[in-house]
Amino acid sequence: MEGSAGHRSRGRGRAVCQGALAPIPFGIAREEVPSSMSRTLPGMVVVVALLLTGMVTSCGVPAPTKGDLIVYVAAPLSGWQADGGQTVVGGARLAAQEINRRGGLLGYRVKIVAIDDEADSDVAAQVANEIAEAVRGRERVLGVIGHYNSGQSAVGLEVYKDLPIIVITPTSSDPSLTQKGYRNFFRVNATDAAQGPYDAEFLVNELGAERIVLIYAQNDYGVGLKAQMEAALDSLGRSPVEIIAIEEAADTHAHAIPRIKAANPDAIFLAGYETEGYILLPELREAGIEAT
Repeated sequence: MEGSAGHRSRGRGRAVCQGALAPIPFGIAREEVPSSMSRTLPGMVVVVALLLTGMVTSCGVPAPTKGDLIVYVAAPLSGWQADGGQTVVGGARLAAQEINRRGGLLGYRVKIVAIDDEADSDVAAQVANEIAEAVRGRERVLGVIGHYNSGQSAVGLEVYKDLPIIVITPTSSDPSLTQKGYRNFFRVNATDAAQGPYDAEFLVNELGAERIVLIYAQNDYGVGLKAQMEAALDSLGRSPVEIIAIEEAADTHAHAIPRIKAANPDAIFLAGYETEGYILLPELREAGIEAT
């Protein structure tokens, strides 16, 4: 969401608000927010929709003085996926700074609280319960940005679904997450069901690939995207010539190289994270595999 910056009129020194807009991704349902944060979900969704349009002026707005409204960010902040998780936290903090510079949210300061789920579902369950305790303990909690991975989102949602908060994942792509009837869960990214067919059509129709090797990481994301990709390629009459599983966060994928080379591919698709790609690509090139 982008908005024009407000500016002052040069005529007669009068301050004129020119529709200054702030990109605000969270909302609350009432002008005054009690400590209990009691509110109805329909009202929250309406306000979130309004705030997503950025329709909050910043002209002559005083600094927030009513206290803090908390947004939790649940993501991997350590370990092999730390780069991705820290990026999400950084984006949330930047948005909060912009909101607070414009007077906060209905007079409240938006506070980002980051929690490390370590890309581990057991840890994610602990994180979700910690957030639930904060909500039940009367903290002013707007919602949760998270989780980063579908597996951790699935675990967390079993807790969040019963809380009066909004949950937005920036990256979880398992289609089933939004097919379970959760009324307070949203995502901003495409699902595997959209990504798989799109990528398959690109490989076949744009690149003209004839011999496709499908590699997938042995995690929820890799397995789910592999299934969508395989089905999409089959429907296009271009079934993979080889399907190979690799371990997530491994230091090497050397075991897969002979099978890939023997398949003589002209295109290789990795259903996995960039962390697998960083390791796999140099090993492919070192082995003389120049497939796209």
